[in-house]
Amino acid sequence: MTSSPQQPLTFLITGCSSGFGLLLSRLVLDQGHNLIATSRSPSRTREVVDEILSHPGAGTRQWLELDVNDPVRCHELINDLETSNGTAIDVLVNNAGFCILGPAELLEEDELREMMDTMYFGPARLARLVLPFMRQRKKGVIVNMSSGAGLEGRESMAGYAAAMAALDGETIPGTMEVRTKDGDSKKAAKAVYDVIVGEGVGFGKEKERMLPLGRDLDKRLREVIGGYQHALDVFGDICNKVHKD
Repeated sequence: MTSSPQQPLTFLITGCSSGFGLLLSRLVLDQGHNLIATSRSPSRTREVVDEILSHPGAGTRQWLELDVNDPVRCHELINDLETSNGTAIDVLVNNAGFCILGPAELLEEDELREMMDTMYFGPARLARLVLPFMRQRKKGVIVNMSSGAGLEGRESMAGYAAAMAALDGETIPGTMEVRTKDGDSKKAAKAVYDVIVGEGVGFGKEKERMLPLGRDLDKRLREVIGGYQHALDVFGDICNKVHKD
């Protein structure tokens, strides 16, 4: 995406009923862009939906029901927007997600599958659906809201970490690491927005592959990098001696 877009962009954001998705939705409308907000059960968050739909921003806005775990609904939604309604999705933000805490051995298989469906298969599915249209227009941005948990699993977060690692592994070029324990979500949302449109802290940096945010992620990244560097220091020699002569 080029810096300082000359016309409003259309954002499709998943998981908008609360948290980061809601904050980013507000920011998108504040800046005059068009918004397609989605959530699994809009009827359960009527006040939030009404707030977004009545936002005074100049851009268009709609709130659609979307369960990212439902392949048929995902296909219908993207096809209806891009083909039937002629709505060009400029920015897809895969934000929907959740975490079931508990030791790995106590998690049920259906719980693990649900986390993988929501935070890996769902985002990958939506990306595959919108990419042909973006390629046809020769422009577009896909943002995958990931987590430092994908770098290195932590206690009681095995399923969540597995889903995040899978998401990062498949779509790392578009990954923005933004989950943080004690961070300011509004500041994080603004940083993500700036990088998408090439403004503020994102000026000239729109093509960067990752956006790490949060002191905890800074620490985690350095620990992981240090761990790999240590392994190379200790075993680097043998690492390069296991190939055929």
